[in-house]
Amino acid sequence: SNIPDIITYNCIIFSSMPHDKWHETLKGERMEIVDEDCIEITGDNSTSKWNSAFLENIASDGIHHWKFQVEVQHSSGWAWVIGICQIDENKPDDKVYIVNHQWVSGDTYSYAWIAGCSKLNGDGRTKCSDTKYGDHSAKNGDVIDMYLDFNTLQLSYSMNEKDLGKAFDIKKGKYRAAIEMFSKGEKMRLLSYNYKIR
Repeated sequence: SNIPDIITYNCIIFSSMPHDKWHETLKGERMEIVDEDCIEITGDNSTSKWNSAFLENIASDGIHHWKFQVEVQHSSGWAWVIGICQIDENKPDDKVYIVNHQWVSGDTYSYAWIAGCSKLNGDGRTKCSDTKYGDHSAKNGDVIDMYLDFNTLQLSYSMNEKDLGKAFDIKKGKYRAAIEMFSKGEKMRLLSYNYKIR
């Protein structure tokens, strides 16, 4: 081969690196992918309320780590939700992926941190628990890490490098990462994604 060994090696390493990105179609009608890593609420606020967006990768084993940044935040409460949605291939997409409303209201289990009010979404359904989780509501510039560990069946988060501890014991299954926003101009960026077996 005329290709130097170092180039071949680098190509193999790069191609094996984990990557995730916003799904092109599994997103609300008011959402636009600004670049590969950033998603934004566009359009008139009166046309809808919550909009949700899913990422591409389906997670079912190992340890997954997503790092997000709140780029523009205007609203609070249920307006900022970050978590995972269980995939059920026996159900139609419109029952699993709720894109033009709160994605945690779908027909499968969802686990999420309601970062807009520092609470969790109860037992994997839309109900908001009274358990406080996190020091403050999400604001511009905050970096939020989400860890999905299938070895321990746990979901946990950190904010601005502060470990917030376990958020949920999850059910074994297949999941996609998802977020929810509310107001026009709000932006969320996926900074990085990593995956390892153990």
